[in-house]
Amino acid sequence: MRGGGVGRRAARRAGRRWRNPAAALLLIGFIGGLAGGLAAQTPPAAADETAQGGAPAHVPPLAAANLRLARRDVAAPEARQGEALGARQDKASASAASVVAARALAPGQGAPAPGAMPARVWTLAAALRRALGQSQRLKAAGAEAQAAKAGIGAARSGLWPRLGVAEGVTRGDDPVYVFGALLRQHSFGAANFNLPSLNRPGALTDWQSSARASVSLWDGGKTRAAIRGAKAGYRAAGAARRQTREQVLAATVAAYYGLREAEANWRTAQRAVQAAEQSQHDAQARYRAGMAVEADELSADVYANRARQARAEAGGALAMARARLNRRLGRPLAAPLALAAAAASNGTAPLPATLAAWQAAARRRRPDLARARAQTAAARAKEGEARAAWWPQASAFASVERDQSGFTGAGGSDWMAGVQVRWSVFGGGARRAAQAQARAGTEAAQAQARSLSRAAAVAVQGAWYRWQTARRLRALSRANARRAAAALAMLRRRYRAGLAPLRSVLDAETDWTRARAEEAQAEYGWQMSRAEGLANLGELNFAHAAALAANGVSGGMAAGGAAANGAASGPAAWTVER
Repeated sequence: MRGGGVGRRAARRAGRRWRNPAAALLLIGFIGGLAGGLAAQTPPAAADETAQGGAPAHVPPLAAANLRLARRDVAAPEARQGEALGARQDKASASAASVVAARALAPGQGAPAPGAMPARVWTLAAALRRALGQSQRLKAAGAEAQAAKAGIGAARSGLWPRLGVAEGVTRGDDPVYVFGALLRQHSFGAANFNLPSLNRPGALTDWQSSARASVSLWDGGKTRAAIRGAKAGYRAAGAARRQTREQVLAATVAAYYGLREAEANWRTAQRAVQAAEQSQHDAQARYRAGMAVEADELSADVYANRARQARAEAGGALAMARARLNRRLGRPLAAPLALAAAAASNGTAPLPATLAAWQAAARRRRPDLARARAQTAAARAKEGEARAAWWPQASAFASVERDQSGFTGAGGSDWMAGVQVRWSVFGGGARRAAQAQARAGTEAAQAQARSLSRAAAVAVQGAWYRWQTARRLRALSRANARRAAAALAMLRRRYRAGLAPLRSVLDAETDWTRARAEEAQAEYGWQMSRAEGLANLGELNFAHAAALAANGVSGGMAAGGAAANGAASGPAAWTVER
């Protein structure tokens, strides 16, 4: 037994020093053979001990060492069973702790607390509708559009006549006032020509009722220019509102699919932990059976802890993704929610097939370009208003008036009508400065429109290439995920058969986890590239945004559906999705 103990201790030391399983096994064989040779040269007392509990003399040295280790294990079944039971308890405790930690780090996971309300299942259409209804930015943009629309009516009012009425009462003894009031009341008599009464008349009350109408006949085109400017301002406000609406839709789509990606990553991390724990169990079993070195067990422990760390990070990312979507929906940040599974739909989000078609559609439909064009038209209208100040203005008016000494009673009525022409000959240079200011505003608006048009062309081209790239990455990531799962299953079978080292299995598990994460990221990128393409084309309306959820959602992203916020599905043992 001394040789077997030496061989086993040497094997453990070799396992600690050597990370390469093949080199460790060679060293074990060498040390085992040396120990067997020393055991064959033991004195008679030791030979009797060997005859009682050792190996027969005809057994080769390495096999004799292994046989002695096996007999030692059989001689202490209770100790071996206790060790195995303790290992199973440790593994069960670690699994329970990992499940508790996973549920704590992934908010909304697991069974709901007693009395808690179940999480509402949100479709993309419902999320978009809720986000549009509670968006304060969209409400502000709508109010600005209404104000701009009212400005059109204010500008058009310059084409309509002005009509006003007035009622007043005056009392005094001013000679001129008394003389005129008597004339307007048609009560002037011969006695009022008396000089003392003309110079010092008595106090007189005059109740006056009047109505006046006027209309502009010509204002140099100022009113027409103001109407054009108001209409252009309304178009700019409408385009700004449509742009804000598209931004709200795009942000909600990003938050929705960001949560879906976070859920897929958390499920992948949970399955990675299960796979790592299975590898940990396999390494422990092989080490205790003498088929692997202790380094395999330690490597599996380290890998399992790293997988748990990755799951903790995925749980935090899931909580943040849920908070971002709740913010878009106007709900408490920690409120539970669940995403509905993607359903088949006949609706499609249209995207042109060529880059030239994208550029043409963007020039027609992009709200920022439409807003820039409207702002340029409004600046030109301001310039027309400034030019109109150089022209004369003509207007017509008519008025009727009734004067009487009391609120009721006899009195006199008269009317007046006429045409008036006004022309400002010199205004101190104000008109010239206003015209120069308006011209500079037009040039600035035109320059901004040209710059925005070039920037939009670059943005559309970038969105086009990202859409094309996302399509390819999506297909490649799916294929990579399938191949990584197949490779992992193959290597695990070979490891259990003793034909592959543990490091290859752990590397395959890492590749599979990365492939699953890349698949979720590629799916998110694919959906966002479509939303970005629609936004760059100016076509991201509610119907097209809602149709994104029903086109091209992969099984990895849609897995679980409304149950995506529940506990991770799948057996406790390691599984690979094919």
